[in-house]
Amino acid sequence: MSDSIQLFFDKDGTPLTTLEWAGLYSSKDEDGKDYKRVAEDAVRDYWISTVWLGMNYSTFGLGPPIIFETMVFPERNDPFGIENEMLRYSTEQEAKDGHKLMVAELESRYFERKMRRALVVIATTFGFSAIAYTILQVLT
Repeated sequence: MSDSIQLFFDKDGTPLTTLEWAGLYSSKDEDGKDYKRVAEDAVRDYWISTVWLGMNYSTFGLGPPIIFETMVFPERNDPFGIENEMLRYSTEQEAKDGHKLMVAELESRYFERKMRRALVVIATTFGFSAIAYTILQVLT
């Protein structure tokens, strides 16, 4: 039994040496896409990026290796209060699914914000400023 913790893994979870990991990390796949790129999307002012890290981020090497990550980067001011949200995963499929969920979450937040603004505009237009204030209190 070895006391060392395996640090590097390919996308399938196969252990790698440091040199093998470095080669993959900077390589491109057959389509010319970065090997590390799993998915990327833009939702309004956000860039959602999911990548293969290849380095095990699990605590003390316990459990399955955590080698994928999704991050949200705001391109401008952050209207939804998101400050570089991050999720990590063990498998490529988990990473793809997590990426889709993050995109859906951001789209939902944007829609809710637009609806809240529309309700407030309608309420204030018709002289119901107290209702507009209540809408803001309930929906925020």
